[in-house]
Amino acid sequence: MRLKVPDPDIAFVQQVDELAPFPPVSLPAPYEATAAFIPTRRIELYKEEDRFRELGETVPTWKAPHDDGVHDPTEYPISILSPHSKWRIHSSYANVAWLNEVTGGRAPVLLHPDTAAERGVEDGDLVELANSRGSVRAWAHISEAARPYTATLFEGWWSRQLGGGKSVNELTSSEVNPIHEVHYVPNMWCPSTGWKDCRCRLTRVAAGDDHPDEAAAAADVKPVGAGEEVDDG
Repeated sequence: MRLKVPDPDIAFVQQVDELAPFPPVSLPAPYEATAAFIPTRRIELYKEEDRFRELGETVPTWKAPHDDGVHDPTEYPISILSPHSKWRIHSSYANVAWLNEVTGGRAPVLLHPDTAAERGVEDGDLVELANSRGSVRAWAHISEAARPYTATLFEGWWSRQLGGGKSVNELTSSEVNPIHEVHYVPNMWCPSTGWKDCRCRLTRVAAGDDHPDEAAAAADVKPVGAGEEVDDG
């Protein structure tokens, strides 16, 4: 599908080259919708609307993870992250053969050595991440690049590339931050779930407990995590 937008539409070019007011147009929404979100027409470091004040978010504010109120951190000590992969656009291209040769063709979950050692997990082991919402299985990739007590499982893997066929969204919440409901401008300000605010527990899947598809995937691919990196973009 192609949006009916003027060509070329280059983000921020008007603001940089023509010193036009902020914010830029966010097509296909009309400019009036975008302007209503930022009435000063400047970059705002303080939001004075009533709803922002009520929620204590007039400025960027740290708050304890929402999921701490759902999952006790002592029982679910692992924070799950699901960033984009540099090898895909969401799930697009996950079936490209040569890309799967680079990435290993199965879903790695990035773990810090200490986090893995505490749970008896070694590189390449099938592990399960679980909370009250569900569970997902992937293959451990142990690296100093991981933050302790986090599990990084890249989004976009196809079901056959994940242990048991479930995706990381089995664990995430569908609740929306109420501050996201103050305005609605497509691609600029709209409700989003807290998919980086999610707790789980992590266990090693014992030999014999894996699904036949998981065993087949483990036999057919290269070492876990080959080439998979966080997209910092």
